[in-house]
Amino acid sequence: GAQADLQYLDVDRSDASESPLKPSARDSVGDKERNPGWTFVNIKKGEIVTWTGEAGDGDWATGGNWDPAGTPGESDMLTIPAGQTAVLGCGEDTPEYLLVDCAGTLVMSNWTTRLCVAGDVHIYDGGVLTCADAILDGPVMEASSYVNQTFSRVNVSCGSLTVDAGGTIDLQLKGWRGAPGTISCPGNGPGATASSGPAHGGHGGSYRWTEPASGSLVPMPLPYDDPAAPVQPGSSGASYHANGNNCRGSSGGGVLRVEASGTVTVNGTITA
Repeated sequence: GAQADLQYLDVDRSDASESPLKPSARDSVGDKERNPGWTFVNIKKGEIVTWTGEAGDGDWATGGNWDPAGTPGESDMLTIPAGQTAVLGCGEDTPEYLLVDCAGTLVMSNWTTRLCVAGDVHIYDGGVLTCADAILDGPVMEASSYVNQTFSRVNVSCGSLTVDAGGTIDLQLKGWRGAPGTISCPGNGPGATASSGPAHGGHGGSYRWTEPASGSLVPMPLPYDDPAAPVQPGSSGASYHANGNNCRGSSGGGVLRVEASGTVTVNGTITA
């Protein structure tokens, strides 16, 4: 009979000895003795692990936030249920999980964290994959809003990525933090000056055309990043402060990096 060639499964107590399909599971969790009739190729020694958040700190690395208790390890199959939020901020590559199913919210914290999954990263309806906001490294300068910032990003290495309808990869406002509104100044980002905006992928604008003292033209800043293959956070909007009005600039878009050996299917939304 025909053979059903499957991948990334957790097979337990499944008797397929009389099935005409002759199921075969690759890169899966299973045991031949408990699953007669199955053929296993490259058996994984993981388990199903579900986020509960019971420890209360929201930290991925805290064993008490998972059921069964303990930090997830290689080949585990991870589930983040609806209504739950997990924060992943290990600062390095995670173990290579078998699957990650997210119906809740997964927040990636810092730039160097990478979620590594052999199989599918699946964002279900209502699920959100996002990253933390940028952090200011110092006070905003009075003459300009430009200040160094520390960024997070969504960084995933996987077999495949699936975003269902209603699922979201959310990077809105995850780039350069907006100018504060306590002063009138251009937005944050490389190239910003007291009179010229930052320039992500193109020339930034200027809010005045000439220097008052000399009358000379204010040069536009040079672009940063590659517009065809951007890797840096988006620049933010300018702020306005006058006559008692404080208008903060909007933050820029964040960074998404996905390395998938298989397919990337997006029926939901990616925002930045």
